[in-house]
Order: sequence, then structure tokens, then C-alpha cells
Amino acid sequence: MLEARQSEKNENECVTEVYGIIHVTIPQDISNNIYTNTLLLHPSPEYSMSVLDIQYKNQNGEWRRIETYPTKQVDNKEVPVEITEAGKLVFSFPKREITELQIKATMWTPTKAKIAVVPEEKRTKRDTKLKGKFMPWYIKTYGDPNWGPKWPNADIHHELPLKYGGTNAMSNLFPLPRDLHQKTVNPWWASY
Repeated sequence: MLEARQSEKNENECVTEVYGIIHVTIPQDISNNIYTNTLLLHPSPEYSMSVLDIQYKNQNGEWRRIETYPTKQVDNKEVPVEITEAGKLVFSFPKREITELQIKATMWTPTKAKIAVVPEEKRTKRDTKLKGKFMPWYIKTYGDPNWGPKWPNADIHHELPLKYGGTNAMSNLFPLPRDLHQKTVNPWWASY
């Protein structure tokens, strides 16, 4: 789930960058699976995301930076290095301890993501029953996030909007808090 912390606006009061945390809970029944010790980030559109930090929560409830994430020394303190305009990134972490991940990132900066509008007659049509299809897929794939029946406070967001060539494929969708989706993300795309 992406949670907005703040956003920047340009002189026209349009959102130019969304800061947030992508929070991933790893179901216990797969937490020691071979695939849960590798994190693949592949933003779409490519190079539209800058990664600020990646941390994991261990079984003791402690948040720790993934050991393979780049850092630098600032005032005798180790701080994460921003990975700008990230393409496909792969990080490894200790599979034995992970229960949750959080990825701090900025996404979809218009100056970095020049996406053409697809003519309306060539666009994928909006599926009005998409949330009902997405929820069981998400729960089967990632586990139940326990957001309540029908996820009343969540919207299903098209990572790449239909207007810009996105589809209704599950891989192009993710849940967002309704307030963030409607007050920050949608206005950003509307002003793109």
C-alpha cells in the first residue's frame, strides 16, 4: 500500500512528484520461500521512480536497511543513497527474518516520464467490476491484508493509466488508500 508523506507542486499548483512508502507484508507461509529473499523493482514507465531507501522488518519487529542497498557516510552516520531514475533493480535480503518490507520512493515525475496519450478509440476500456476481480487475485497472490470486506477505504489504481496505454491486467494495478488516490494521484495524472 502506498502512503503519501508529502508531494511537491510546481508554480501552477500541479503535483510534480509523489513521495511515498510502498509497504509489503510477506505472508508467513511463504516467508522462508526461496523467492522471498529477492526484491525486483521494475517501475512502469521505466525510469519513472527514484528509490530513497528499502527496509525490512524482522521477526523481532525491528526495521533494518537491506544490506545490499547503497549507503554513504554523512556526518559519521550511514545514510541511504538515492537511486534516481531507477530502471529494473534487484535487491537481496536475509530470507530467514523478513516479515515486511517498505520501499521509500518518489514516482512519476513528469519531466522524466514522457508518455503519449493513446487515442480513445484505441484504449483499453475501463472495467467497472475491476475491484471485485482484483481483490481475490491480490489476496491469493499476496495474502489477505485485512482491510475489511470490500476494502472500503481503498481504490484500485492503474499504475499506467488507460489514457496512456495501460491495461486492466492485474500486473498494472495496485491498491491505494482512497484519499491518496483521489486527492493526490488522480490530480497528478489529470495535470500531466
